[in-house]
This record gives sequence, structure tokens and C-alpha cells, in this order.
Amino acid sequence: MRNLFFLIFFYATTCFSQISQDKQFFESIKDTTNKLPYVICIQSDGYNVIEKVISKKNIFNKNDPTNHVELTSKELLYIKGEIAKNKNYVFSKTTFPDAIFISKDTLKSYSSNISEQWHNEQKVLIESQDTVKYAQFRKEKPYPCMLTFVHFYSKPIYFRNNTLCIIYHANLCGFHNSVGGCYQVMLFNKINGVWKMLLETGGGCY
Repeated sequence: MRNLFFLIFFYATTCFSQISQDKQFFESIKDTTNKLPYVICIQSDGYNVIEKVISKKNIFNKNDPTNHVELTSKELLYIKGEIAKNKNYVFSKTTFPDAIFISKDTLKSYSSNISEQWHNEQKVLIESQDTVKYAQFRKEKPYPCMLTFVHFYSKPIYFRNNTLCIIYHANLCGFHNSVGGCYQVMLFNKINGVWKMLLETGGGCY
């Protein structure tokens, strides 16, 4: 019984520690300039993209190949192991306390509802013939798809004595119509206790 209690305590402590570490990481990298609602997909994603990036053990920026990090064989195996372990990882609300959480199976309906609200609001303003309010509306909300952005992340993978972290990030929109946005794999290093981006690679926009 004592051993069982210890195992439960150890598992709970480890999980809480990992969530706290992830929360600190995401708070460091969050883009505070974005005025749109911070919507997060609850399921982690992008591990297949990370695997492609690390496959040659050399993580680099295509526009600046000199900016790169060489993985050791041990680090490569470790990252692949973390990918396998976390492919079905679901983020805790604690990790993103200020975000709106959404599940992959509701992306289309979420996007469709936002688009419908935009068109209804536009219709009301057009009928009101208030050109000032309509101009302000189009300035703040130029297209409905701009309001449907959702952030997708892989679970952060920390390595090299917790000084480096690799992560996938995508910011996509328009799920009910034609999905678009950008994605990338980013490598961060910890400087004086704060995570700073070292390089990004393996991504693009469509």
C-alpha cells in the first residue's frame, strides 16, 4: 500500500511539474500583440512535421543555414521517443489559462458559426446605412476567416539539460471552407531563465 501511494504521488507530482513547465514556456513565447481571441486546439499536433525536421539530425533555417543545431544520436532518439509518447497528448486548461479551448472535431462548426455571425453583422450595418460604423467594422473585421484562427501546438520537447526546446506551431483559419494559415517548427533556447527563439524551420504558408 505504501508503494502504491508513493507511485500515485510521484505520478501526480511529475504531471503537475510538466504542466507548470509548459505553462511557463508558453507564457514566454505568447504573442501579446495579437488582439484576436487566443483560441487553442486542445489536442497536440504537428509531430510528423517535427520528425521530418529532425530526420537528418541537423535543425536549421533554410534562409540561413549557418543558424543550426546539430543533434546527437542520443538526442535524436530521445526526441523521437517523446514524439511517440505524446502523439495523443491533450493540453490542460492550466497551461493556457487565458485561452479559449477547442477540439478538432468542432473546428468546422466553430468556423462556420463565426462566419455566419460576421455576415449577419455586416448585413445589419449595410441596412442601417451608417457608413462610419460600417467602415469601422470592415477595418476591425475585414474578412470572416480572420476571426476563425486557431493555434495548434505540439507538446514542447525539452532537451540538452532543459536548455533547448523544440515545438510545432500552426495558426490556421477557415476550417469550414478552405483552410489556410502558416505552420513551422521552432527551436528555443533558455537565456537567463527566459525562452527565446533560436530558429524556425520546416514550415510555410498556404
